[in-house]
Amino acid sequence: MDELAAKSLPQSRKASYGTVTLLGIGTQPGNGEKELAIVARFRLVSFEIPEGIDGEIRYVGSLRYDPKTRQVYPAQLKAVAMTFGNSSLQEYVSDAARRGLPATVASMLRNLPLYRLPDSSSSRAIRSFSVQENSVRIDFD
Repeated sequence: MDELAAKSLPQSRKASYGTVTLLGIGTQPGNGEKELAIVARFRLVSFEIPEGIDGEIRYVGSLRYDPKTRQVYPAQLKAVAMTFGNSSLQEYVSDAARRGLPATVASMLRNLPLYRLPDSSSSRAIRSFSVQENSVRIDFD
């Protein structure tokens, strides 16, 4: 899953608190079998931190399937943790950025394809999915 997403990265988005660049993602099992965890690596460049600061946000969520493009995307993302790499610059991350980063990165992730079904596929929807240690099993209708 991570390979297809990596082909679409990096992506940047300008927000009121600065520019966010989505650098990479990693998918992992969530807390339950029906839950996917996504760790998103990003860089924030702002007025307060012109050289930028790297960070990570961990989300839990599920998957959505688009039958027109035959691609699987992250869905229903909920941020559960956010960390920054450079502790000396951390204090310069504004409150607006701390509040806005999880939503901005989540909106970027929701449009990032994780998997593409073959052209011969006629699937209409995801019936179920389960996440094990190193794999995601998706059953389609």
